[in-house]
Amino acid sequence: MPRNTRRQGGGRILPHQRDTDDTTPVLGANIELRAEHRDAIVTTEGKSMEDKCRRDYRNRIKEILPGYFEVGTKVLTVEEKADNVVFHWKNDHDLIYSGINVDMIKAFLGEKKVKLERDGVVLLMHSFSHIRKYDDAIKWGAAMAGARLSQTYYSEMDRFLSAYRKEYTAAKKEGKVDEKDADPITISLFSLICQWAVDEGNTFVWVFSLAMWNLMSRSISVDSLAFHNLKRGASDSVKFQFDETKTDKTGEFVTEKNCYANPCEKRGHVCFFTALAVWISLNAEVLELSEKLFIRPGAEAKSASQRYCRQLAEICGRHFDEVKKHLRFSRFNAHGIRKGSGTHASSATTLPPSFVAVAARGEWSIGKVLDVYFKFAMGGDQYLGRILALLDPNDTSFATLPPHWKDPEHESVKRGLKVAFGNVLERHKDTNHDPSGLLSLLLASMVHHSDWIQGIKAKHPDHPFGMLPLLDEPELLKELKDVHLTLEANEDVPIATGVPPHVAHSKAIKEVFDMCTEIRDGQEKFREELAEAVSEAVDKKVESEGGLNMALLTNKLDSMKKAITDDIAARIDSATAAGGLNTNGDANTVATDNDLPTVNDTANVPAPYQFYYPDEKGQQRYWCVPQSFHFPKAATRSVGWRKWLVGSVHVDGSTPWKIRPFRLLKESDLHSKALKNDLKAWRGIFKLMEKAVTIPNDGNVDAAFVASSFATATDFLKENYSFSTSNIPSITLQRGQLEPGIGRRGGVSEKRSFKVANRRGVNKVAKRGRHKRAQIPPAGAGDGQEAGANRDAGRPTNWVDPSDDPRFTNVAENEAAPAAEDQDPMEV
Repeated sequence: MPRNTRRQGGGRILPHQRDTDDTTPVLGANIELRAEHRDAIVTTEGKSMEDKCRRDYRNRIKEILPGYFEVGTKVLTVEEKADNVVFHWKNDHDLIYSGINVDMIKAFLGEKKVKLERDGVVLLMHSFSHIRKYDDAIKWGAAMAGARLSQTYYSEMDRFLSAYRKEYTAAKKEGKVDEKDADPITISLFSLICQWAVDEGNTFVWVFSLAMWNLMSRSISVDSLAFHNLKRGASDSVKFQFDETKTDKTGEFVTEKNCYANPCEKRGHVCFFTALAVWISLNAEVLELSEKLFIRPGAEAKSASQRYCRQLAEICGRHFDEVKKHLRFSRFNAHGIRKGSGTHASSATTLPPSFVAVAARGEWSIGKVLDVYFKFAMGGDQYLGRILALLDPNDTSFATLPPHWKDPEHESVKRGLKVAFGNVLERHKDTNHDPSGLLSLLLASMVHHSDWIQGIKAKHPDHPFGMLPLLDEPELLKELKDVHLTLEANEDVPIATGVPPHVAHSKAIKEVFDMCTEIRDGQEKFREELAEAVSEAVDKKVESEGGLNMALLTNKLDSMKKAITDDIAARIDSATAAGGLNTNGDANTVATDNDLPTVNDTANVPAPYQFYYPDEKGQQRYWCVPQSFHFPKAATRSVGWRKWLVGSVHVDGSTPWKIRPFRLLKESDLHSKALKNDLKAWRGIFKLMEKAVTIPNDGNVDAAFVASSFATATDFLKENYSFSTSNIPSITLQRGQLEPGIGRRGGVSEKRSFKVANRRGVNKVAKRGRHKRAQIPPAGAGDGQEAGANRDAGRPTNWVDPSDDPRFTNVAENEAAPAAEDQDPMEV
């Protein structure tokens, strides 16, 4: 256009509005580009639109073709169909866009708008966006073909679509539309969803839901999160920043989002920091090799989002009766979490964050002018982040700091990081996204909520929480929680960010109120003490003169009553302690959803004959593991290797027991055939891995040794066997080229594959005699109880004290040669 012509309005300048020169011939127009240059151009320009959208547009154009076939279409050549830039998909024809008959297109859309009709009566109509996309497909097809549509087409289609929007609204009033908009998920339903996911052991849905809620984002945005998208905030937050969003594919306008912990008691299921720490700890083996948090190695983009939406629908479908109390189940969708968090952010308090902060976090436009002049600000986003963490903005606890360390550089804290996250820190420490500071803050929240985690583990024995490495180190966990954890400000976390002024005012008012309450209580206590002092002085005067009143008589009787009660209680405690045994009740008892069992902080080390319960034949026997003990299901090789070397903590009722390393367990230590088969499955793989490492005889196995030995043993397996990386009971081994000295035959062995959980018929282990565990039928054995005085009654004369039996020596010192059942299953 001429240079002296001024463009009316604002916004982006369109190509036909620019000052251009189209008269000069293109220099070198006949030069042929090389193939690699063309491919590079196609790759770059292909990013302008996703293939899914291109396919949709081509399919819509294909629907238009039949009604306009004779005069308005052309046959595509072989070269045109092979052109990946134009992308004709599977079409053999294309529209002739120059001179297109807009009346034919409107006639097609007038027919297409009806979704369902019966006997000439329209029952359902298609949505406005569905009809509009046909117009978008025609415009895109014209651009790809290098054609220009007429001005008549634009004006007529704008008028038609504007009218259809009104028609669709009128049909909506009559109930003739099939709406698919998701209802917002309220805070109460969201909390239930998190609790259901935790109870079912679905940590993926748990952490993914919290990410969508706290980030106020779409599931496809959370799908691609990686370590480089996360970093520590200035003090008490973790900052997230997406690479791109659905509405900003260039990532030009993405902003940081501050997220916070929820340290409130019994709020572990809604603490984002705790969920992230648990997820990273359970998936440390995968995250050593990839920084992607949710996309599985080798999987395509958006696969985690699709998996989440499917699993979320399944969980809520199992709680249909409860979900329908909060929303219309036909409108239930994962997108409702994003809507619900936006609603909660703007209405959780009468003084909500600014709408600009909410819109910026949700990537919502507030209009061209407002988008230009109102930008992201850190303070508003921090306040919003605290509200989304489900902290109460009307309570002084809103300003609480997240759990953090008194000294992040303390050796115990570093050891805790190593135990919890394995080699994740080591593998990513030299990268631009070093997660050391981030994981340190996340670990503190997981330790803070460890009582809740232990309660879930006790409530659901097969819960994935049982595979958290830190729970198998009870002494370290207790030290971190009691000694190193704090909620007070220090150099590492100096201030609470995102706290509005009214919270500080409420806190100051509460301090004044507490002081006034303390003064009032002190005055009341002084009155009571003064009355007691006067009464006591009168009683002393009467007693000194040899008299007796009601107060003196009452004191004497109370003293005698207390002495008798204390003596009876002492005798009962003495009789109970003399038994020295732990009897198991019903191992299948499950607490109610609202009543998690309280688990003791200290893990007990069981004696070799600590437990007394019947075996499968009903015979009462002594055992070194509780009756409720079981091998963790779905354990990976890395988790299994750690438990094989250092043991595990098993919660029986409210008591945690430190189970010896699984490599020291024998089949005679287990009361059921199923447990014995599980032990054989574990032994089949881990006895092979033991060949590659030397386990310290002193039992000093730390997290560093577990990690290094696992890597060494894995390399050994890869060199000598082919195997699938599935869970322990399903790992399939195939013998390959063996090094000399490995196995009794050595050299090359024929290839054969088998599951280590089912070795019968593949390897025969020589049967060797072994001592049977002493049968001890003490008095009262029928119900598993015994008293200290009767403990030796009924024992056979040849009974051997277990403390004198070498089989019951301390597990750290018991390094004798393995029995026949411990032989390598691959040796013939």
